[in-house]
Amino acid sequence: MIFGKSTETLLKEYPDGPAHKLLDTFAALLKRTGLRIILGRLWIFTAWDTTYRKLSANIRAVVMKYIDEAIETKQQGVNSKTSRYIIVDQLVRLLDDREEICNQLINIFLPVRDAAAIGLSGCLFHLARSPDVSDFTHLLLVTGVAAPKTAFSQPVGVFGALHYDKEIWGDDAEQFLPERWLEEDGLVKKQAGWTYLPFSAGQRICPGMDITLTENAYVLVRLMREFERLENRDPAKEFVERTSFITESRNGVLVGLIRKQAVD
Repeated sequence: MIFGKSTETLLKEYPDGPAHKLLDTFAALLKRTGLRIILGRLWIFTAWDTTYRKLSANIRAVVMKYIDEAIETKQQGVNSKTSRYIIVDQLVRLLDDREEICNQLINIFLPVRDAAAIGLSGCLFHLARSPDVSDFTHLLLVTGVAAPKTAFSQPVGVFGALHYDKEIWGDDAEQFLPERWLEEDGLVKKQAGWTYLPFSAGQRICPGMDITLTENAYVLVRLMREFERLENRDPAKEFVERTSFITESRNGVLVGLIRKQAVD
């Protein structure tokens, strides 16, 4: 848990304040951040973008509200009544700089908000368009044990290019092929090492990698238990990318879940 409480962004009637625009604001900010990454050194030409600064300020204002509440709780010496690990509380205990705490929380919020949802959406998108796996028989191949690179969100720039490099992956680099990750005997291949980096690696590895893969595995297995197959409900078959900070489906994911028939 990041903030220790809900931001209430899913309620039909949002509370007053900036929190109700948190997700939309964050998405817009990531889109502009992705543009800066793509531009490289030319990002300086976007320095005039006042919208970027405004979006960033709005996000930080929301996060600062939770930080101030955690600081006030700490100063009052109030012990938490929950056994959950709340990240903002831990950071307040370790750090004194509010700006640094804010930076750390936003860094964690990114994978929690985007990576899990986009990864799961990518899996469902490709499964629904693959007759051989639409009955979930190969479902576990896309849960992180062996994740097809077109299913998981990818950082833009050099990593995205790496994952489509035909010298590494072959002429079918852009195709959804679960069997790519299997040995001839059906066992899962060993990790692809430095040729496959959807979460980066080393000291800069994504802090949300484990929770993202765990959430995706859990949701997909639950779907496998409840439903027999997936059906594509989108007239567009091809995956159209939208690049912000990471890559996702521009057209969303329109699929149908067919329940298993009850056995008499």
